[in-house]
Parts: sequence; structure tokens; C-alpha cells
Amino acid sequence: MDRTKKIKAPKIVEPDEKPFEVQQIIKLLNASRERLLTFLNTIEDNSILANKSMEHPALGELPLDQWVEQIYLHEERHIEQIKEIKLHIANLG
Repeated sequence: MDRTKKIKAPKIVEPDEKPFEVQQIIKLLNASRERLLTFLNTIEDNSILANKSMEHPALGELPLDQWVEQIYLHEERHIEQIKEIKLHIANLG
């Protein structure tokens, strides 16, 4: 959650540089969450996620079950970014 450290997103998840409409972003986020939940619901034995790992850009090698557990922290980080941007914009006007 330390936002003083900038973390470079891997190419595969870098955001598009073009602007999005708010409703478009919400639709994309909902679709992404639905795909994740659908996938997670196909896993019969959740322990399989603990036995597979993948490199995390900030945390190093991380088991997939911990990736799932970290989703809310990732979202919180972006929520804080949005709040900062909104505050900055409000202070400009």
C-alpha cells in the first residue's frame, strides 16, 4: 500500500493511454471481475493455487492463492490514486 514507491506495470497489464469514459471503465472492470470469479469457480481444489506461483512485480515469486488474496489491496491502491487525482483536480479549480 506504500504509494511512495512507483511500481512499473508489466507490459501485458499496462493501461491504454487513450482516455476512457467512466461508464466504459466500470463496464470493463465488471467484466474483468466476472471472468476472474468464473475462473475461480471452476477450481475444484483451491490448494492447487498454493502449489503454483508467478512473479509479482513488487513482491517477487508469489503463490497464486496469495495473488487472489492481494486483489483487494491492489484495488485499494488504485482507489487512493483516484482520490488523490480528484483532490488535485478540485484544488486546480
